[in-house]
Amino acid sequence: MGPNWFGAGLGPALVLQKFHYDSEAGTVCVKGRMPGIKAFVLSAMGLDATTSFDVEPKQISYRSASLSGEDHLTVPTPCIATLSCGFNKPLGYLVAAVVALIGGVYAGMTIRELGSKAMLAGLLGAVLFLVGYFLSKKIYISVITNGGNIIGIRFKRSVIENIAVDIDKVKDIIALMRKNVVMSHGFVLPGTPPAAEVPAGKACTKCGARLANNDMFCGECGTRL
Repeated sequence: MGPNWFGAGLGPALVLQKFHYDSEAGTVCVKGRMPGIKAFVLSAMGLDATTSFDVEPKQISYRSASLSGEDHLTVPTPCIATLSCGFNKPLGYLVAAVVALIGGVYAGMTIRELGSKAMLAGLLGAVLFLVGYFLSKKIYISVITNGGNIIGIRFKRSVIENIAVDIDKVKDIIALMRKNVVMSHGFVLPGTPPAAEVPAGKACTKCGARLANNDMFCGECGTRL
């Protein structure tokens, strides 16, 4: 099992358009578009060709839209077996930076006509490859269900949208989702305030919810008492 096994099968890295989470409400919204000018133009024209990954306390929703149609997938929180996240960078860029730097220095020292120009070109190439290495980080969030299905989203930063996100924020999302899963099974995490006790009284004639004696409406179904 490789280090990015849980991120396998999530498709290409999307250009990040929205990244928001609320730890108190237990919600997450991650939205992205396919890379490239075509997808950017479609998005600018208001044509929905995006993929979204939304988390709520009771469920996780995945939606992928394109000009050819839409796909929707919803997983109830109690059906989640594994949560994972991670990132990877193109190692080839780092290797290319080293090669460009060494090649420029070597050419500058052995070819007299090139001299400092070759060294400068090699240094510039190395810097460009390093910039590409750091800006091409791809992050993923993955969920495996009890049935073995994998859903999630892989994304990267966009120069145009300029929405930055780091792995620490993604780890916060995993912690948030873990809390939702644990609470969906009836467990209470340490530090969670105890639920308010319902005072003894009557029950709703429609849904059976416990109510206080002075309640005029059911707080669950809205039935007038």
